[in-house]
Amino acid sequence: MKTNKPHEIGRVFIGLLLMAVMAGCGSVPDDARLPFVQNRGQSNFFAKPKREVFEVLEQILRDSGYTIVRSATAQGILEARGQMLESAETGQARQYLVSARVRAVDVAESSVELTVREVEERDFKAGATSEILGDHGRYDRLFAVLEERLGEGSWLPPGPQTN
Repeated sequence: MKTNKPHEIGRVFIGLLLMAVMAGCGSVPDDARLPFVQNRGQSNFFAKPKREVFEVLEQILRDSGYTIVRSATAQGILEARGQMLESAETGQARQYLVSARVRAVDVAESSVELTVREVEERDFKAGATSEILGDHGRYDRLFAVLEERLGEGSWLPPGPQTN
């Protein structure tokens, strides 16, 4: 009577591999497993046409010291990176990245979705870390300057909530 030892060893190996994978799931951070749960930034509405809002926002970012790395007016996509902010400690630095999406809601109404991401490098061996900031003063500042430059009354407060 012959036994199929390689086949049995293969089953045991696959079983152990599955157990290792399942055990590892608990040690993986939630944001790595579920990227769609991450913070999405902030948004506001303005009583101005999309193109005007886009151009003013692009100029605000330039005036604030950001370098525009992507500008697609038709798609309403704007990406910019701030200057590298060196730390007092060697090898540490921080940089802010801003992504904007401007959409036409109506002929004279637009939505602006901003995402501010902080890229931080602390240990050169580990590399840089990147995190979307949900509640940061840069949102307030960018939206305040945008409203100021678009003119008084351009910001549209959120409408009534419907459940």
